[in-house]
Amino acid sequence: MSGILFLPALAMAGFGAFLIFDFLLWQFTGEITRGTIEGFEPKKKGPGSLPVFSFQKPDGTKIRVKAEKIAQLMYLLGRPEAGTDFTIIYRRGDPPPLRVHGYLYLILGGMLFVPLLAWIAIVHGGSLMAGRLAFLVVFTILMLGGWVMLKLIQRDY
Repeated sequence: MSGILFLPALAMAGFGAFLIFDFLLWQFTGEITRGTIEGFEPKKKGPGSLPVFSFQKPDGTKIRVKAEKIAQLMYLLGRPEAGTDFTIIYRRGDPPPLRVHGYLYLILGGMLFVPLLAWIAIVHGGSLMAGRLAFLVVFTILMLGGWVMLKLIQRDY
């Protein structure tokens, strides 16, 4: 039974490691600044649109670029409009690749490690360790869910 659970848990942990690596790569190689939404352009694939940001580089150059990914929960939950400021991160290039900066990939990547940790706790630590881990996971999910609900309420009132 435990061998059947190992492979999906390992796959989820691998994807979580990719998300954490992606976050850290952008965090350490990118420049974080504030950008203003100028408008929206359709995605290359699939429905929806991505925001076009304008921002100023440290040398004073003003740039207008379409975001390639959105990693901020409040952007995804909110109703962004033209003229709204967001924290963005960009890297060198022409045009520079740009993302809406946030910690969504880091949090999601860490949460994807939980099934592997639970498998290790069940197989090697016994039920007491698995119960403690389950408590921590449920508590974390409740805290994040409460935070999201608070932000949704603040947005509408």
